[in-house]
Amino acid sequence: KYPELEARVTKAEAQIRSLTDKQEEHEKEIEEIKEGMRFTSLPSTELTLENLRTSLRLGDVEPIYSRRLLEKAKRIEEHLSKGEKVALTGEAMVGKTTLLYRIVSDILTGSAAGSWAGSNGVYTEGLKDIPPGAVFVRHSSFLTDTVLNVLSQHQGPALVEARSEDWKKLREAQGFVVVEVEREDYEGVLGEILRAKLKREGVSYTEEGVKEAVNASEGLVGYLDSLVVHL
Repeated sequence: KYPELEARVTKAEAQIRSLTDKQEEHEKEIEEIKEGMRFTSLPSTELTLENLRTSLRLGDVEPIYSRRLLEKAKRIEEHLSKGEKVALTGEAMVGKTTLLYRIVSDILTGSAAGSWAGSNGVYTEGLKDIPPGAVFVRHSSFLTDTVLNVLSQHQGPALVEARSEDWKKLREAQGFVVVEVEREDYEGVLGEILRAKLKREGVSYTEEGVKEAVNASEGLVGYLDSLVVHL
């Protein structure tokens, strides 16, 4: 009955949606700036073999590594030993944190690939007071362009962890070597990993149970870690 009024209402609703979208964008930009400022001013924490598992929020189950993950670890260690910055990407629960744990452990024990003469340790949390040349580790799925921009100014190697889809959205990612962690082979590697975990924890199992768990994992190492913890 009132086409002119309906047209005005439709136009007003579109303008409101546009303003709401812009407000959300501005709020996101503000949060990114705040995170960058916090990241710069936050004191750094040195990682040691004693606090490593706690810092990375790993459970009590000791990780078991496939040959493919070990090869990736050595490749990343060589990049870091050259002072490069590396992004460890992949979907959730494929083993990114497990791989990060192995790399840092190798560096701290002196068994990492590459030349590490004069290394100044491994640090996490923030960049304040971090020694030049030290490895900085960012264990967090929350990465922003502001954080990467600040991190690019760190005079030393860095290793960050992120989900693949989040990493592709970042504009400041050009200076990083990207290493993707894929899902493991169902039948072969994951079955061996699960058996090793169960034996190490003293948990009895059947081959039928292992096969069922591996199929349910859909190639995700993190699923097996959670399963063993609950057993």
